[in-house]
Formats: sequence, C-alpha cells, structure tokens
Amino acid sequence: MKLQVFSLLLLCAGSLADLSAEYNNTASLDGNNFKIYWTHNATSNMMYIALEVKATGWVALAFAKEESRNMEDYDTCLGYVSGETKILNDYLTNGHSTPPKDNQNDCMLDEAMQSGGTTTIKYHRKVDTGDSQDIVIEKGEIVVVWAYKNSVTSLLRHDEKGFKTLTMINSGESAKLKSFYWKITVASLSVVVALFFK
Repeated sequence: MKLQVFSLLLLCAGSLADLSAEYNNTASLDGNNFKIYWTHNATSNMMYIALEVKATGWVALAFAKEESRNMEDYDTCLGYVSGETKILNDYLTNGHSTPPKDNQNDCMLDEAMQSGGTTTIKYHRKVDTGDSQDIVIEKGEIVVVWAYKNSVTSLLRHDEKGFKTLTMINSGESAKLKSFYWKITVASLSVVVALFFK
C-alpha cells in the first residue's frame, strides 16, 4: 500500500514539474514539434526560457530585429545533448554560413535532457546583456527564430526553421508568484513523503 501511495506522490510530482506549471508563458512553434516556455523576472530583469523540441540533435532559439531570410544578425542560443555532454552556446549569425560563437556567452544553461526523441533545454539570459552581439528583449512584440536538426554534426543546415512574433515580457509580479507557489508545492510534497514513511 505504501508503495502505491509513494508512486502516486511521484506521479503528482512529475505533473507539477511540467514546464507549463513552471513557466508563465508558452507558445507552440512548428505545430507541437517546437515548444517555448518563458518567464520574465522584472526584479532581476532576467528571462528564463525552456525549449521542448521533438529532435535528437541541436535546437536553437534566436531573437531578430526582423524576419530576415538571409539569416543575418540572429541573436541565437543553440544547444544539444549528446550522451553525458550538454552544450548551450551563444551565436550571432552572419548569413548562410556556420555561425561564429559570440565573444561572450550570455546563454546560461540551467538544465538539459533528451528522452523519447525530445530534447529539453532550460536556460536564462539577461533581457539586456550589455553585449553588442546580443539583441535587447524589449517590451512588446519581438521576432523569434526557431530551428532544429536531428544531428549535431553540422550547424550549417537545419531540418526545420521558422519565425514567430511573440510578446516575451509581461508583468514581473506573476513570475515571482509562480516561483513562490512552486517552492511551496515542492516543499509540501517533501513533508508529506517524510511524514508518511516516518
């Protein structure tokens, strides 16, 4: 009986860990093959982002000043999982060629995993990094560019790519409330488990 209850608690914990519960906003790109989740923390002026992509190679999200098909000046965070290796780097595209890494990596990796053909990457970056090679995430609409590939052998070509106009910055208060709720929920679950098996 205890094992059944414990399994139920773990199932609940897994549900609570769903990205839509952790982040304030979500958008589906390329159908449901590429999902982006994000929360803007107004206090720290930090953007927390998660990418959930049905791909087994590299995945990338970029900010752009316009929907430019010539792939110029995309401020890109590109990452992948390969075995125990987890990579997330900062690039500024310069046309239809392999993008060079930024001099300063402002894509801060929090977590990365690959399971069942889906790659999930969680990271954060400042809204204004102060880096001339990055784009400031302004209030209101901004163009995002998404891309992915089912291998990590080359950054030159992607399997799929597209554009989407999103409003990334909303009220910072909701970000703090959700973070507080998440910490309380996890703490409560830990207490329940501890008491049950005492």
